[in-house]
Amino acid sequence: MKMLTHFLVLLLQVQSPPIILVPLPARPEIPASVDGVVFDSETRQPLAGATVTLVDRTHSGGRIIAVTSDDGRFAVRGIPPGMYEIEASRSGYVSELAGDPPVVSNVGPNPLAPAIAPVVKQLAPGQVVAGLRFVLTPGGVITGRLTDERGEIVTGTVVQALKVTHRNGLRERTLVQSVVSNDLGEYRFFMLKPGQYYISVVPTTLFAETAPTQSFSLPLFHPGTIDVSAATVIDLRVGQTIESVNFLSIPVKNRRITGGVQGHGNNGVTVILSPANGTASKRFAILSTDPNRPFEFSDIVAGTYMLVATNADTQAVIPLDVRNADLLGTRILLGANFAIPTRARIEGHPPADDPELEKIYFKVRQDVEIPGLENQLYSPFADGKFVIEVLARDYWIEIAQTEGYYIKSATLDGVDVLNQGLHPVSSVDGPLEIIVDSHFGEVQGSTAWPNVTVVLVPDSVRRNQRGLYKSFKSPNGGFYFQNVPPGDYKVFAWSEDTIDNGGPWLDAEYLRRYEERATPVSVQADRKTIVDRLIPVF
Repeated sequence: MKMLTHFLVLLLQVQSPPIILVPLPARPEIPASVDGVVFDSETRQPLAGATVTLVDRTHSGGRIIAVTSDDGRFAVRGIPPGMYEIEASRSGYVSELAGDPPVVSNVGPNPLAPAIAPVVKQLAPGQVVAGLRFVLTPGGVITGRLTDERGEIVTGTVVQALKVTHRNGLRERTLVQSVVSNDLGEYRFFMLKPGQYYISVVPTTLFAETAPTQSFSLPLFHPGTIDVSAATVIDLRVGQTIESVNFLSIPVKNRRITGGVQGHGNNGVTVILSPANGTASKRFAILSTDPNRPFEFSDIVAGTYMLVATNADTQAVIPLDVRNADLLGTRILLGANFAIPTRARIEGHPPADDPELEKIYFKVRQDVEIPGLENQLYSPFADGKFVIEVLARDYWIEIAQTEGYYIKSATLDGVDVLNQGLHPVSSVDGPLEIIVDSHFGEVQGSTAWPNVTVVLVPDSVRRNQRGLYKSFKSPNGGFYFQNVPPGDYKVFAWSEDTIDNGGPWLDAEYLRRYEERATPVSVQADRKTIVDRLIPVF
C-alpha cells in the first residue's frame, strides 16, 4: 500500500501541466494637472498670450507648453508624474519660476505678490495643483559703449550686470547677466527686473587665454573704477530703458607691483592683492621649494589696494596706493602679530576647570573684511585660557559654531571691547576677560501684513554685536524668535514686495530711516515676551 501511494504521487507529478506565471499588466499612473493665472505686475490685470512651460526634470527634459487665454488663465492636463520646473514667460517681460500656491490669501501691500515658496519639484500621481499664480514684470534695458583711454572702441570684452540683493542683513552684488561688447564696442542688457544695478567690465583673461588687447586684471565698475564705493549705482524702474552707461577710459597701460615676503622661513606662502573694498582678488603662490621667489602682479589699475601674505601659521597685511608709477621691491613681513591673553568663563559655573568651555568657539571678526585675511576661531582650554593673535586692525569678538551660549561681556583693561571693539596696537599682558551665559528669552508676535521679513534689532549700544540680530521670513505675518539674549530690542518688518530679505538691516544708516516706526520690546532671561500689537510693515 505504501508503494502504491508513492506511485500515485509520482504519476500526478508527471501528468500535471507546468505552472506558467504571467505578470499582470502595470496599472497606469494617474496623471497630474496644473492650472492657474498670469498677471501683469504693473497693470495688475490678467496677462493674455503668456507661455507656461513645464520642464520634466525626471526623464529627458521634455517640455509641456500652455498659453494663457484672454483672462490670463491656463490649464495643463495629463501630466506624467515626476519632477518639474514650471515657468511663465512672455515677450517683453521677465520670466518667473513658480512655487506652490499660497496657503493663506495674500492681502499685503501688493496683493499680486508671488508667494514665498520653493519651486515645484514633484508632481505626484493624480495631484491637482490649482490656483498657481505668476506675476510677470516688464523687463528693463541698460545699454552702453566701451572705449579705452585713447578713445578707441573696445570689442569682445565681457560686461556684467550685477543686481543689488540682500542676505543676512548685508548688501550683495548678484550677477544676473553677462554679455560681450560687439564690433562697435556696444553692449546691451535686457529683460532686467527693477532694482539697483552695478555695471562692470571684466578682464577677458579671467575667461580665456587668448583675449583682446587689455591692460587691466581686476573688474572695473562704471564709470571706470576698481572701488565699488565710487561706482555708479543705476536705479532701474519697471520696463525702463537706460542708455549711454558708457565706459569712456578703459586702461590700456597700467602698473606692476613686485616684492617679497619676509619671515616665512622655508614654508610656502600665498600673496593676495585686492582692492581696498574687497570686490575681487589676484593670487600669487610662493612654494616652499622656492621660498625666495619674488611675487609680481601686472596690469594693475590705479587705486588703493590691500596686500595680504598668509600661510598655515600666520598672516600679514599692508595697504598699497598705486598711482602713476610701478611699485617695485615691496616688502611684507609675516610674524608681526599681536598676542592678547584671554580668559573665558561661564556665568554661574564655579571657578574651576570647566570641560563645557572646550565646546565653545569664539570668532575674532574683522571690522572690514579683506580677501585672504581670514577671521580666526579660538576655543579655550578647560581652565578658560587661550591666546588671541591679531594684527593692527579693528575687530569684534563674537561667539561662533556654538549653540546655547552668548557673550554677556568682554573687557580688556576695563574697556568694554564687546560693544566698543578691539583695536590692538601692540601685544598686551591682559587678560581679555570674556563671560558667556546660557539664559535666553523668546519673542513672539504678528505683523500687519503677510509675506514679510521680521528683524529683531538690539538697542543702539549693542548694535555692533551681529549675533544679537535675528531675522524671520514669514509668509503669514507671524514670528517667533528663540534663543534671544536678554536686553532691549526693536522689531522691524519689511514687505518682500518692498525689498528682498528686509534689506541691509546691519547698516545703521538704513535702519535710521525706519527707527521711529519700529516697535520696542524688552527681553528677559527664561521668559517669553509676547508683543501685544501688530508690527507695522515698511
